[in-house]
Amino acid sequence: MSPKIPTPESVPFGAQSIPRSQKAPRIQSLFNTVAPHYNLMNDLMSLGTHRIWQQNLIISLNPLPHESLWDAAGGTANIAIKFLQRGGKHATITDLSTNMLDIGKQLAAKKNLLHKTSFLQDNMEKSQLPTQSFHSVSCAWGLRNTTNIHKALAEMYRCLKFGGKIIVLEFAPKPIPPIRTIYKTWCNTILPKLGKHIAHSEESYIYLAESIQNFITPQELNAAIQNAGFSHCSLQSLGAGIAALHKGWKL
Repeated sequence: MSPKIPTPESVPFGAQSIPRSQKAPRIQSLFNTVAPHYNLMNDLMSLGTHRIWQQNLIISLNPLPHESLWDAAGGTANIAIKFLQRGGKHATITDLSTNMLDIGKQLAAKKNLLHKTSFLQDNMEKSQLPTQSFHSVSCAWGLRNTTNIHKALAEMYRCLKFGGKIIVLEFAPKPIPPIRTIYKTWCNTILPKLGKHIAHSEESYIYLAESIQNFITPQELNAAIQNAGFSHCSLQSLGAGIAALHKGWKL
């Protein structure tokens, strides 16, 4: 399955090409649908390993007591809460999906961290957030769902303070060969069935599986982060190449 190439009129939506103007509304609708089961599905679809990968992200953020975080496409606030629990001062969580944000607010309230968080419905490609206002920006599993990755990365760069860092956690289209066939079967067969029976939305998880397999490589994503202006960019392969952790600095 080869990646779909964006055109001025169309963008990839999983294995489909759709009008550019339709992607954000369709992503918003999809995540509004799966929000109640999103965290459970992440555990099931990754067999719990996404929690380890998230810890890698938090370690890379290395939050300090005076620091603020923008967690883009971070609706359920999992990253933001870990950032605050590890010592960060404040986290702003943005997402297209209001239902995802509601889940995040509930979780932050349970952890007594609501006073250290801000939740905003926001499109990271044209963010409402102020320029040079965050020490760090994170994005876990969100860049695949953008209409234009380059615009999203440019906004992250704009909103970071000088000396700030970007940490991106994202799936890769092709893990290492020994597990590639098993992984493809898991994505194309098991994941949609889990989506159907757990999240009651098989089509949402067909899209998510296709979006992973049609996404750019970690090397291409790392180059895009660098092209957005970030310095000292690096990537760390995770889970036998299933995912990658990307880092960069605004210097």
